Amino acid sequence: MSAVTVFIVGTLYLFVPGKTVYNHRSLSEWLCIYVDERRQSFVRGNKEMEAEIAIRHIGTNGIPILINWLRTVPSEWRSEWVGALNKRFKFLPVLRDRFVTDEKKGTLAFAYSDLLGPELYAAVPDILKLCDDSNPKIRYRAILILSAIMPPKPMLNQVLAKHIGDRDSYVRELSEELLKREGNGDIHRGMAR
Repeated sequence: MSAVTVFIVGTLYLFVPGKTVYNHRSLSEWLCIYVDERRQSFVRGNKEMEAEIAIRHIGTNGIPILINWLRTVPSEWRSEWVGALNKRFKFLPVLRDRFVTDEKKGTLAFAYSDLLGPELYAAVPDILKLCDDSNPKIRYRAILILSAIMPPKPMLNQVLAKHIGDRDSYVRELSEELLKREGNGDIHRGMAR
C-alpha cells in the first residue's frame, strides 16, 4: 500500500504543473535557457526574451525555490549524481529539470534575483537569516542575492558592514566590494554579467 502511495505522490510531483511552471517548462528550465542564451551572445535573441517573459510570469511564485537553492550546501557527490541523472534522462525534460546541480543553483538564483530585483523583496527576511548561516558558501550566496534584490540602502549597508569582519575571506571580499559600490551608488551595475 505504501509503495503505491509513494508512486502516486511521485508521479504527481513530476507531472502536475505547479505555480513555477510556464508553457510546460519549470522555473529551473527557463532560467537555464536565460543564462545559457546570455552567455552565448551579447545580442538579445528570441529564446532569451521568451525565457525572460516566462520568468517574469512565474514571478514571486519562485521565491521558495530561490530560498531552497540558497540553503543548499554544495555537495560534490550530489552534483555528480544529478549530472549523471540529467545525462541519462535527456529525453525526459519533465524529470531532468527537477534536478539542478549545486553549482548551477547559485547561478540560477543570481539570474532570477537580478532579473526580478525588488519584486523579490518578500524573500528578504529569509535571505537575511541565510546571511548569518554557519556555512560561508551560503553566506556568500545570500549576500550576493540580497544585493541583487536591492533592499533599502540602510538595511543592505548594515549587512555588508557586519560581514566586512567575516571569518571567511570570500565573504569579506564580497562585502567590501559591494560596500565600495554602494558608496559610489553603482552596487548593481555590472554584477549580473
